[in-house]
This record gives sequence, structure tokens and C-alpha cells, in this order.
Amino acid sequence: MDFSTMIQNMLDFQKKAFDGNFNALQEQTGKIMDAFCRQSAFLPEEGREAFAGWIEMYKKGMNEFRQTMEGRLKIFEHYCLTVAGQMEPSPAQDGRQAKAGASGDDVQKKKPASVRKRKTPAKTRQKKTTLK
Repeated sequence: MDFSTMIQNMLDFQKKAFDGNFNALQEQTGKIMDAFCRQSAFLPEEGREAFAGWIEMYKKGMNEFRQTMEGRLKIFEHYCLTVAGQMEPSPAQDGRQAKAGASGDDVQKKKPASVRKRKTPAKTRQKKTTLK
């Protein structure tokens, strides 16, 4: 599976989880506030009006929060997909490329990291001496 596809699936899941939980939270909070306001015998009419204003401010704040989160998720998605496009292919893709190369397709082969020749650090290198 391609990195960008995996990241896109992960981000889609996170967006759906956020939307579902956010909607449930907003609905339940609204229901609780409405029920409290209706069932409170001790709350005078002025208090009910203030409470209704508070509910409206809550809803406005939650909508602003949702818009901010959606904007930030878009920025994060763009960043993740840009980085995923720059990453090396996975071992599974290397295997597919090798199969494609064997079938005659023009595919550039890349050696796995374990096969590549590694340079030794400068401090541990020994000078080559020649015998005369």
C-alpha cells in the first residue's frame, strides 16, 4: 500500500471520529441544557433568558471550534501527504518493482539498506600501506 493512501485513510478515520464525537457532544449538551432550563422550578424568567443567551453563545463557540479544527485538519493533511510523497517506497513496493523489472518493464531497481555498502567512520579507517 502506498504511503499517501495509508495516510489518507488514517486522516479520513480521524475526521469521521472527530465529526461523530463532536456531533454527539453538541447534541447531548444542548439536550441537557434545555432540560435543565425547562425543569428548574427555582429559575426565574430573567434567569431563563440569560440561560438561553448562554446556550446560543455555547453553540456559536462550538461552531467556531469546528471550523478551526477542520481548517487545521486540512493543513495537517496537506503536510502529511506532501511528506508521504517524498518517502521511499515500502519493501512490498520494492518487490513489485523487481517483478515488473523481470517482466521487461523499465524500472529502476534499488538495493535494500542491508545490502548497500556502508562506509566505516573516519576514525576507524586504517591507512592502506603498500609493501615495497
